[in-house]
Amino acid sequence: MKSDCSLPFELQASRRLIYFIILIFLVLMVFSFGIGYFIYIRKFTQLEEKALFSDELSINNILDTEIGYLGDICTDWAYWTDTWVFMQDGNEAYISSNLGLTTLSALSLNIMSLVHPDGSIKWQMEADLDEQSVRQSPEFPIEHFPVQFFTLESDTPEAGIALIDDRLMLIAYQSITRSDGSGGSVGTLFVGRDLSKSMLSRLNGIAQVDFRLLSLREIKETLTDAEFVCLNETGRVVRRKKGWLLSFVKTPVITDNDSLIAIELKLPRTVMALGRESFILYILVSLSGLLLMGYGTIRFLKRNYIQRVKELFQDIQRIKRDGDLSYRIPVHTSDEFGQFCSSFNSLLEVIEEQTFELTRKNMALHQQANTDELTGLYNKRYFTDWLNSDSFFNRSDNNPIAVLMVDIDHFKLYNDRYGHIAGDVCIRNVAELLRSVATRPTDSSIRYGGEEFLLILSNTDYHGAEWIARKVLKKVNDLDIENADSPIASHLTVSIGIACGKPADQESMMELISWADKALYKSKKGGRNRFSIWT
Repeated sequence: MKSDCSLPFELQASRRLIYFIILIFLVLMVFSFGIGYFIYIRKFTQLEEKALFSDELSINNILDTEIGYLGDICTDWAYWTDTWVFMQDGNEAYISSNLGLTTLSALSLNIMSLVHPDGSIKWQMEADLDEQSVRQSPEFPIEHFPVQFFTLESDTPEAGIALIDDRLMLIAYQSITRSDGSGGSVGTLFVGRDLSKSMLSRLNGIAQVDFRLLSLREIKETLTDAEFVCLNETGRVVRRKKGWLLSFVKTPVITDNDSLIAIELKLPRTVMALGRESFILYILVSLSGLLLMGYGTIRFLKRNYIQRVKELFQDIQRIKRDGDLSYRIPVHTSDEFGQFCSSFNSLLEVIEEQTFELTRKNMALHQQANTDELTGLYNKRYFTDWLNSDSFFNRSDNNPIAVLMVDIDHFKLYNDRYGHIAGDVCIRNVAELLRSVATRPTDSSIRYGGEEFLLILSNTDYHGAEWIARKVLKKVNDLDIENADSPIASHLTVSIGIACGKPADQESMMELISWADKALYKSKKGGRNRFSIWT
């Protein structure tokens, strides 16, 4: 029969826990909404700005491509020797063969002009490409360009956007010279293309962006005074409206008449609209989730935690009344949560301390039993235990294992000359070297006995083992440990035997070790300071 569990202090603790949970969920809701709004709006604003910048960059790239194409045309014609000759003798055959509406149409040019250094026009034609006709008037206003343009001597064309009598054009000009550079400049070649509605429409289609180019007059009509100042100072103005983004980007003008041209880009704010929709959905989902979580948590705690703690508290009290000291639990607080937690934690602390100490001692003993005291490498006992362990017999990858048996050459001579202390230092140096080349978690460096070591390399074939062996030989030679009595070298060397295979049991693994030992003997017989492979 269960006793009454509705004691005042118990109910007080339960109410405190429920109130605390409700408060935490209210704080989480407010915090979640605030952080969510900050993250969403900021993130989608950044995405919107990134998309706008990407479109601006795309438009500039398209304009640069068009300008570059125009510059290439200008270079080809300006370096043509026939053009240079024409500027001097005015050969009519050159005009009839190369100049005319057909040429301008083929090159998509609205203007081509060959100008003498004094500014007088040698030949010029303007064309209406949409109508496929020659424009008679007005003529291209050369006077808008400074005199130094006509005496230009440059290996590269000047190209860009120009504003000519409120007429936006792509212009390129370059000095006319022979292709081999001889003879000097005889004038300037101008080529141009109108930034007409049809051309801008084509560029809009390529960029898949709604943009247009504004002249200085159109900029002043479109922007406020403050925006105009900002455009001049920063080169960029962005207007954010409910459904659209308007970007104005300053574009350099090739002429020096203090003109200003800007790209007006119109971008729908679909990213921000998506962000607002996502945030509203986030609020609804978060609110529903938090409410359900709060309600479920309270119900869960009341049914599965609070009631059980109350019952456990009564059992503890009953044990205390019975005088069973083996189950005595210290009491530090006045409510059931404090008493239970303090008591349980105290007991848990003792158990954890004892378990930790026991585990530490077991690990130290295990480490001591499987580690060579001099080198810190695994010892032969570790190797034997590994052969008998599940980690060896339950391998399922069926990948090859490489065994490298390493022996220090003429180590007895080294010990006899330098003493056992120096010999121990030498063995430790070689051991550290072997540890540095077998770095994978599945590799093992083992002191097999005396001056003999084993490298067990998993998932390694003969090619990989040979590479490791060469690396070991080089590193040992790089140590440059003096061994004056060695008959093969003035410094310490090692010999290596290599064997590879896919051992399935202890017997086949020991056979692999035996092969490596035979290969080591082969290395010693062959003169030492080398490796041999058992095949």
